[in-house]
Order: sequence, then C-alpha cells, then structure tokens
Amino acid sequence: MLGLLGFYDELDNRSGQPNGSIRDAVQPVGEPDETDLVAYLDAGHVLIDVMEA
Repeated sequence: MLGLLGFYDELDNRSGQPNGSIRDAVQPVGEPDETDLVAYLDAGHVLIDVMEA
C-alpha cells in the first residue's frame, strides 16, 4: 500500500498532517530483514530528489 511519507506534525508548523505524530510511527523492534533492506537502499543511486516548500 502506498502512502505519504514524511508528513508529520513535528516537521511542520501546521497540525493534523496526514501521518499524525512521528512518535506513533516508531516501532520498539525493527523488521526481521531491516539490516538487509538498509544495506540495499544504501547501495542504490538517487534518480530524483524533490523537496517541497
């Protein structure tokens, strides 16, 4: 399922962002293959990078 990424209340001065509080997104334990996923992403190349104001 696709969703918006990075729109949290703490990262903007407007409350009620689509993802609510970033604190709610923190998990006590990572995914079983998290180390492999991070290594895969770190080895990749950026194709496009967009920052919205």
